[in-house]
Amino acid sequence: MRPLFSALSVVAIVLFVSLMNGLDFWLVFNWPSMALFAAVFVAASTWSFPLSHISEALSAATGTSPLTREQGARYSEMFNRLSSISIATGVMGSLVGFVHMLQNMDDPSNIGTAVAVGLVTTVYGVLVSELLCRPWGNHCLACVDEALTK
Repeated sequence: MRPLFSALSVVAIVLFVSLMNGLDFWLVFNWPSMALFAAVFVAASTWSFPLSHISEALSAATGTSPLTREQGARYSEMFNRLSSISIATGVMGSLVGFVHMLQNMDDPSNIGTAVAVGLVTTVYGVLVSELLCRPWGNHCLACVDEALTK
């Protein structure tokens, strides 16, 4: 419930700030950035962990079943790694956007789009890391039942 509240709070703050400053809220939803982030994040995640392990960790993170100490530690470590992958993917997206910008310096109309892709990809990386991966990892540790480990 807390991750949902956090995500809604972030959306509300972004919406409020964009309305107060006359900005278009939908600029945050940049489709090329979303596609770049999703493709690289999924590829790096499945490169690092088997899909079955990711599925098990997601089930544990979104459920309320008690976990053993080993499961909690393993899933928490997995989500910490996915958090790092998310941040790295955002940084990689920024570099791709900036390289694209530097390639189009002679045409100023393309510079804004390239910078937007780079910066918004970074935002996606931070949001996935801090609103999904880290809370899920902490939840896995919180669900450890000491009675199961004895």
